[in-house]
Amino acid sequence: MTPVFSLTAVAGATGGVGRLLVQGLCDSGVPVRALVRDKCRAKLPEAVSVTEVESFWSDESIDSLCAGLEGCECLFICISSTAFPTRAWFERGDTPHAVDVKGVGNILKCVDRAALKRIVYVSSIGTSFARRKALFSPFSILNMFGVLDAKAEAEELVKRYARGSGCGFSVVRLGRLIGGRHSNSSEIKKGIDGRIGDAKLLAGDTGFGDCSRQLAADVLLITGQTPFNLDFSVFEMEGYTTSRAELRWKVEAMRTND
Repeated sequence: MTPVFSLTAVAGATGGVGRLLVQGLCDSGVPVRALVRDKCRAKLPEAVSVTEVESFWSDESIDSLCAGLEGCECLFICISSTAFPTRAWFERGDTPHAVDVKGVGNILKCVDRAALKRIVYVSSIGTSFARRKALFSPFSILNMFGVLDAKAEAEELVKRYARGSGCGFSVVRLGRLIGGRHSNSSEIKKGIDGRIGDAKLLAGDTGFGDCSRQLAADVLLITGQTPFNLDFSVFEMEGYTTSRAELRWKVEAMRTND
């Protein structure tokens, strides 16, 4: 894959999907700048430029965020909170609203200092149901503490900024993530690691199912290289594994007029 952008930033580069995305970008010869909380613990490929951001949602981190985005042409926003309360909520304030709404908002405040041509926001299936307040299980359970509400708001922030600035955008909604270093015990017993089968992409926020972290990273890699706006959901079906060429065709078919 021929690099389209001279420098790509990844916010949330040490998460399950973000780390795989960074590796894919490096393997494709794309220069990467990772925005991470802790440089020492990041353990990313040597070719990656790393900028430390104490907290995406903290106003005190605006300067480091702006410095990290300076000169970047493409930005992947892979930051996310958990759906249910954890120690990070109480010790660091990493709630869904703080991370996805305030954090994304802070990132967008800084993009004017970059040379951004494209923003890719990694979201979740179920956000359209949150907007309509028409949640049903499992989305009603997933949204008990507002994670889908927060992601729905962040999607609108990204689209609004892109429309106002003329920057290209993509909203990629992932199904229930499986595989990789965050696998649960049942996935490990089944040997789930990497992609598990056929990629299913649906326009907008439709459908329900699982998505391996490796497929998510592969889709994002193609999305960042696609020259038009995209808005779609990603799932994975057991069986035939979609080739990279087929996956590119499926991603490009998700073009939106939004």
